[in-house]
Amino acid sequence: MPSRTIAKIKLQSDDRQIFDVSQQTYKFFNTIMSMVEGPFRTTKIELVIPVPDVNASCLEKVLEWAEYHMDDDPLEENDGCIPDIGEWDRKLLQVERNVLMELILASDYLGNQRLLDITSRAVIDLIKNEPARNVEDSSTLDGEQQQKDYVVEYETDSESNDDDK
Repeated sequence: MPSRTIAKIKLQSDDRQIFDVSQQTYKFFNTIMSMVEGPFRTTKIELVIPVPDVNASCLEKVLEWAEYHMDDDPLEENDGCIPDIGEWDRKLLQVERNVLMELILASDYLGNQRLLDITSRAVIDLIKNEPARNVEDSSTLDGEQQQKDYVVEYETDSESNDDDK
């Protein structure tokens, strides 16, 4: 049976916004490719493919990235190293931390390793450039305080056991 390709598909974000996506663009996303052209796809191709847990602004950025990199070599490997971020990508990724994390989740769900690599690199760069006090997790401090409280209680209990002897 010959492989059927579709010229355009529609992706629906978690907040119900629909994006028309060309074949050149959706080929960047392994998850979508397997749904549309994979050997185990259903015979009925959905008119709209939902993209759960990815909001419209994030999906728009992901699609913008894919359209910009449309002519890149899709087989280009990074040899397991975290790639450098190009100037255009750096500008695209100048977003708030929570948006950057959403981009990581979106690129992982959609199956685009290159985008996942550069968004991960952007997070690493963000962490490296922040003072340590801003990176530190506040729950760690609570845990340390709880540990100190436990040590004090334990020492108090052991002292009272010594008194019983």
